[in-house]
Amino acid sequence: FTSSSTIQNLVLVGQITSASRLKIGGLIGEAETSTISKVLAQVDITHTADGYVGGLIGDFQSGTLRYSAYLGSINTNANTQSVGSFAGYTGAGNTVESYARATMSGASPRKGGMGGSNAVRVSGSYTVTPGANHGIAGRDVTPTVSNSFWDITLGPTTTMPNGNPVTGATGKTTSQLNNFSTFSTAGWNIVNGWEPFSTSGTPKIWGICSQENNGYPFLLWEFATDPCTSAPGAPTISAITAGNGQLSVAFTAPGSDGGASITNYDYSIDDGANWVTPSTPSTTSPIVISG
Repeated sequence: FTSSSTIQNLVLVGQITSASRLKIGGLIGEAETSTISKVLAQVDITHTADGYVGGLIGDFQSGTLRYSAYLGSINTNANTQSVGSFAGYTGAGNTVESYARATMSGASPRKGGMGGSNAVRVSGSYTVTPGANHGIAGRDVTPTVSNSFWDITLGPTTTMPNGNPVTGATGKTTSQLNNFSTFSTAGWNIVNGWEPFSTSGTPKIWGICSQENNGYPFLLWEFATDPCTSAPGAPTISAITAGNGQLSVAFTAPGSDGGASITNYDYSIDDGANWVTPSTPSTTSPIVISG
C-alpha cells in the first residue's frame, strides 16, 4: 500500500502467487495519491481467489502512473473480480504514456487489456494482451481513454462487455502497431529508432524499431545506448571476371550497414586466412583486385 509516495527509476523482476482475497499488483497492491514514473515491472502473477489484479497496480485509487511498462503473465480464476494490465481497479488514478505486453489466462471473464473495472483512465498508451476478454476494460464501465491503442491481432477485438463503444482508444493490428507512422500521426512524442529520453523542449518519450520489443514502441529511458542497430551484413558476390593479372568482382551491397555508412570493403584471396584493405577505398560494384 502506498500513499503520497513517489516511486521512480525502478526495474522489478519476479513473480507473485496468491490464494487470498487481495489487491494484487506487480508493483503495488493499492496506491493512493502516488506518483509512479519510469518503472518497468517484469512480473508473472498467479492469483487463485477473489480480488483485483493489475500488472502494475491492483487498486489504483489516485495518483499518476507515467512512462512505465508491464511485461509478464497474469493467471486468474473465475472468482477474480477484475484484471487489467495497468490496474485491476481504478478509482481516480491516471495512466499516461505507458505500455503493457501481458499474456492473460485463467477462467476469469473480466480480463481487460488496459484496466479491469471502474473508472479506467488511460491516455497516450498501448497494450498487447493475448488472452484478455476485452481490449479496454474487463467489466462494463465508463472509461476515460484518449489517444491510445490496443492490439487486435494478438488480443481481443471488443472494447469491453456488451460491446459498448469507447472513444479515444483504437484497436490496431500488430503490423500497424509496429509502424512508426501509426504513432507519429497520432501526435505521440516518438522517434523512429532511438534517442536519449527527454521531457524538455520537444519531448522524446518513445522509440520504435524492428530490433526491440517485438517491433512495438518502447520507452526511450529503458536504454542508455541505441538498441536499434543491427550487425552489418556481407556483400553478395554475383560474378567474378578474370583479366590480365586482376579479377573484377561484381557484388550487391549488404542489406544492413549496421547503422553506419560503409566506407570500404576488405577482400581475401586465401579463403579468409588473411584480409586485405584496399588502399583506395571502394564501395561500388565491381571492385578490381590486382596481383
